[in-house]
Amino acid sequence: MLLRTRIPSSSGARTILESTDVNIRFSKMPIVWHVQESQGSSSPSKIRYVTIGGQPGHPSSSTIRNWFKIERISNSSPEYHIAYCPSVCELCKIVCGNVGISSESGRRWLSVSKHREFPFVFVKARHN
Repeated sequence: MLLRTRIPSSSGARTILESTDVNIRFSKMPIVWHVQESQGSSSPSKIRYVTIGGQPGHPSSSTIRNWFKIERISNSSPEYHIAYCPSVCELCKIVCGNVGISSESGRRWLSVSKHREFPFVFVKARHN
């Protein structure tokens, strides 16, 4: 998985800061994660799925669903979670949430919810 920030570092460092808007993509794919509402849901609160298909970069209202943040769960924990709460559009009305796992019809999906999260830790990569 690769992360791309909207703000290039002045030092050229490849560091992603906590709570910075980022695009997320898998390494061999040119498209990024994207938040999409469920279609035809009978529930008054539609499920927001994390899909692939967003275009990287170009922070604006047209790409608002392509931006995520990595946030530490607590100051005393090494665990993080991915949040959907982009700040690339000040005028956009965003319903923020955490990326977590939802189950539907025996399948598991990444979705955005206020109550779910999928904690993870970073492990330093080894180059072989």
